[in-house]
Amino acid sequence: MFGIDIKVRYSETDPEGIVSPHQLLDYFQDTGTFHSISLGMLMGGAYNPDQGWFVLAYRVNVFRYPRLGEEIRAYTEPYKMKGFYGYRRFYIKDANDETLVLADSIWVLMDLTNLLPVRIPEEMRAAFMADHEEEKPAIKRKLPEKGNREEIETIEVTSIFVDQNHHVNNTFYMQWAESLIPRDLKVDSFQLDFRQSGRRGDTIHVFSEVKDQTRRIKYVNQDDLLIALVELSCSPKKPAEEE
Repeated sequence: MFGIDIKVRYSETDPEGIVSPHQLLDYFQDTGTFHSISLGMLMGGAYNPDQGWFVLAYRVNVFRYPRLGEEIRAYTEPYKMKGFYGYRRFYIKDANDETLVLADSIWVLMDLTNLLPVRIPEEMRAAFMADHEEEKPAIKRKLPEKGNREEIETIEVTSIFVDQNHHVNNTFYMQWAESLIPRDLKVDSFQLDFRQSGRRGDTIHVFSEVKDQTRRIKYVNQDDLLIALVELSCSPKKPAEEE
C-alpha cells in the first residue's frame, strides 16, 4: 500500500471549512500519480508519454469529511490488473488511523494518439501488484441510464477543465454535481460512471433527477452522446456541535 501525507488547506475546503466531495477525487488522483512516479511508471510522462490511465468508475463512501488544518494520509493499492483494466482501492485516514473515506475504482490504459485501449505491460502489472494478492473486483462499472431526468443547465467546456490527457478531468463532473446539492444536505456516498471523454469546445447538457435524498445526474454532449453519470446519496447535515 502506498500513501502520501496531506494537511488540509484552505483552498481544499468549502465555506464551512470541510473538504468538498470533489476534492476527495483530487486526493485519490494525486496519490495514484505519486504511486506511479515512485515506481518509475508515470503514464503520459517519462515511462510512456503516449499512453495514459483513464478512470472508468468510482464508488466512494464517506464516513467523515476532513477539516481545514487536519493532518490526514491518503493511501492507494492496486488489487487487480488484467488486459486493459486496472482496479485501485483508496483510503483516507486521520491522525488516529481511523478510516474517513473508502473508495474503489476502475481504470483503463489508453493510447493517447488513437484513443484506443492498450494491454497493460507485464512489467507494469508485476510492479504494481508486487506487494498485493490479486482480488476479485469489488465495484461494478455502470450506473443505470434510464430515469426521469430534466435538463437543468449547460456547461461550455473551456481549457480550464481539460487535463494532461486532453479531456475533461474526472473531478469536474463531481464538482458540477455537488453544486446542485442544497447546502443543508451532505453527500454520504457517490458513484461516477464515465462513458465518453468531454473535450474542449463541447457543450455538455446536464440532466438531473431527485428521488428522496438521492440525486442522479447525466451529462450528455452536443451530439447527444452520453458522457458520464453521477449518483449521490445525501442526508441532512448535523449542527457543527454534534459532529
